Amino acid sequence: MRNRQPTAVRRPSAPGFTLLEAVLAVALAVILVGTVYAFYRHTLGVRQALHEQADTLLAQRRILDMMAEDVQSAVVYSTLGVGLNGTVEEFSVARAVVPSQAVYLTAELIRARPGVWEEPSEQDKAFQPQHDVQLVSYRLNRYTDEEGVEQIGGLERLCQRTILAETAEEGTNVETVLLSAHTRFCRLQYWDGSQWTESWARPAMPQAVRIDLGVQPLEEGLEPREYPYETTWRVIAIPAAAAGGGARPAGGGPRPGGEGAGEAGGGPEQ
Repeated sequence: MRNRQPTAVRRPSAPGFTLLEAVLAVALAVILVGTVYAFYRHTLGVRQALHEQADTLLAQRRILDMMAEDVQSAVVYSTLGVGLNGTVEEFSVARAVVPSQAVYLTAELIRARPGVWEEPSEQDKAFQPQHDVQLVSYRLNRYTDEEGVEQIGGLERLCQRTILAETAEEGTNVETVLLSAHTRFCRLQYWDGSQWTESWARPAMPQAVRIDLGVQPLEEGLEPREYPYETTWRVIAIPAAAAGGGARPAGGGPRPGGEGAGEAGGGPEQ
């Protein structure tokens, strides 16, 4: 009788991934993760662009509010022949203001109010003269880069607080403030009662001023009226025009215009 050797029982192999299946799985996972990341980056880019557009629009509205306040406070200062002068890209206007309280306070009065006013320095004691009329200008800040190409650095506001100063230089008598580096287009139009004009150098005030602000600079060779991009605009009525231009005999001071006139939402028809 022969002894039989036990034979090994072959069990079915467990199912698994082949090398090709593993490579395909990894590739699909990489594609999926890359797609999600690309969508995330695109969403962040769109959100950032919307935030920048909103900030730019808000800044332009604030600039228009400031310009409207200056234009609506315009007066004709007959002594110096100063009123409103402007071109299609910049303008200057004499506006009525209320001098600050420091003009009426002396050093002794300031010392008599401890807790409210600090001890004035020697520089503070010599109060700068202030006038009830200021000369305000708006213009585009133009400069030339290293390659000799003209660039626009934004919209700036110049304020000369003492009109009777013998010499007016930026940084001393003239205060210059860059309002927005993203505003690189400005178009001005002046309503004379019958039509819009792109310059104003008359003794009388225009009845209204239209201001268009844009982000993109005007391309070379184009006129301001051919500006192809979207603008933020406003039409501002001038009260001094309704009051006869605010003119008065030479030697007097300024006379503000009438009351009740504000921003003209639609403005005169073009």
